[in-house]
Amino acid sequence: ARDTLGHENQADPQLSHCRAIVATEMIEKLGNGIWDFPNCPSLNEVYDLIKATSPWEDRDVELELLTKLMGIAVTQKEYGIATTLAEAALQLEPSNHAHQDHTHQNQKRIHPSVMAYELLSHTCCLLGQSIEATANGGRPQVEKAIEAYFNSA
Repeated sequence: ARDTLGHENQADPQLSHCRAIVATEMIEKLGNGIWDFPNCPSLNEVYDLIKATSPWEDRDVELELLTKLMGIAVTQKEYGIATTLAEAALQLEPSNHAHQDHTHQNQKRIHPSVMAYELLSHTCCLLGQSIEATANGGRPQVEKAIEAYFNSA
């Protein structure tokens, strides 16, 4: 069986990580008008690739991919998938995992990186945009958007 990128499905985690990274870059480059990928996966397919390779050894990479994909989704006005991506990215908040990863002695796991918080801030801002775009003036949705913007600060 072949996947969206035309590769044989294999259980190698490193290969799966590479596929998710390449698919994210492909979908990002597709929107710039220069690149043309005939077999470019959809946003949902790329998200499925990222999810399928979890847990990532480096959560910052997973967070970066989710945030990048979310930016693409907002640009394409795919607000449903953008919200799903935001929920997945916010689950990777460093404080949620600081004490769960005892297998690695990497200090970055214990003391979250600045980059992770910047990505989470960007995620919250994009989430606010997504909620605002679909709010239709409803007060509860507007309040959720404001909360997302507030959390981005």
